[in-house]
Amino acid sequence: MKAIVDVLLACAIVVVVTLVSERLQTPTPVVVWDAGQYYAMASRMAAGDRAYAESPYVFRVGVPWLVSRISPADPKRGFFLVNLASAFAIAVLLMIWLRTWGIARGVALTMIALFAVAWHGPARYIFYNPGYVDPFFIVLLLAGLLAIRWIVDRYAAGKVVLLTLVSGVGGLVRETMVLVPLAFLFVNAPVRAIVARRRAEWRVPAAALAAPFAACIAAIVWTHRIVAIDRMERSSMVDAAWQWLHKSPDAFAMGWLATFGPVLAVIAVDWRRALAFLGEHEWLAAFLAGCAALSFVGGSDTERFAFWALPAIYLLLSRAVEGHRVALASAPVAATLAIAQAVSARVFWGIPDPHGETVVALAGTLGWRASTYGFLNRLFVIDSFHYNLWSSFGSRPFRLLRLAVYFGVMTGLAWLIVLQDRKVALGTFWRAGHRPEHRGVVE
Repeated sequence: MKAIVDVLLACAIVVVVTLVSERLQTPTPVVVWDAGQYYAMASRMAAGDRAYAESPYVFRVGVPWLVSRISPADPKRGFFLVNLASAFAIAVLLMIWLRTWGIARGVALTMIALFAVAWHGPARYIFYNPGYVDPFFIVLLLAGLLAIRWIVDRYAAGKVVLLTLVSGVGGLVRETMVLVPLAFLFVNAPVRAIVARRRAEWRVPAAALAAPFAACIAAIVWTHRIVAIDRMERSSMVDAAWQWLHKSPDAFAMGWLATFGPVLAVIAVDWRRALAFLGEHEWLAAFLAGCAALSFVGGSDTERFAFWALPAIYLLLSRAVEGHRVALASAPVAATLAIAQAVSARVFWGIPDPHGETVVALAGTLGWRASTYGFLNRLFVIDSFHYNLWSSFGSRPFRLLRLAVYFGVMTGLAWLIVLQDRKVALGTFWRAGHRPEHRGVVE
């Protein structure tokens, strides 16, 4: 019964966010970026032809094939439906994932809300541009990590079969599904064994470790054999990765801050426990490290790639919230965090369309009000300057300024949390020191 309530509450949050997003967000009137490739693939598959598109999009056949069956005449509608359903599935699986780790319902629901209101997440982004495959990919990521969690709790061959199937299907959706079977290779804690100079405990047999990875690679190889590549454009995923190896550190940092917001300050305050937890669960640390690496070399949209790490980030955040519950409940901390997170997640406005912007130069504006709004518009991307929204594009001076704002707010939040923690600890010590038994009085 409790599990059913958890699922219903998680879905209710997504329902509210999607209803608000439908009114708040104006869809882009043109087909943009990856969407054109995926729509073309879905249309060709609906007609019975081989998928044909640029590399690496053409190898991600899973979602376009699904769309070709759901809405063959209107790929855009099909992608919207698949990704909307994925938003609900992510919320449900994220709730199950957090509850599996013993996270309290209230804290888990808060994480669901953070996921749902993210401007780049499927509950909102699909109303701007539904043509991408990430939402269903995240569903499979969560399913795979849940399977690993269950295997670690108690090994069973059937659970490995489930993980193998999920890994294989994930390889058809996006090649980066390899993150999950690679993380699975660390369930026997080999790094800890090396550091301690002892043999690893083979709680999971070698054959079981290899099966999900083999299934994922086999699926990826198969996609390369069944598609036709448009070689007039990008030649390979390797070339694209090499291009983005030159991503600037400030863009990379800005991408992660824009993805999860100032709530990362709570994890920063709890960094010792977070590192110790990741050390105890090497497979989860490996998954997080893989997400960080791919978000650097995977492409320009760092925010979308960093969002793949949500199972690990929201778990670490949940544990940190529970560890600092009293401090976070104080009015100054709660109000500051809520406002900062709402602004970061763009709760009050949607994504501006880059094709319909009317930009006025700051030097040419009339009056201090127009100049102030023009400055804030460039900094927070309210209704123009779409490319400033993404960490890898737009104006670098405003990106650096935005980065400084994030660090300033997060430093302030961390200071408030530490201050409140000290007050709580001092109060506990004071009360304990004045108990009768501490004064030698027998009750």
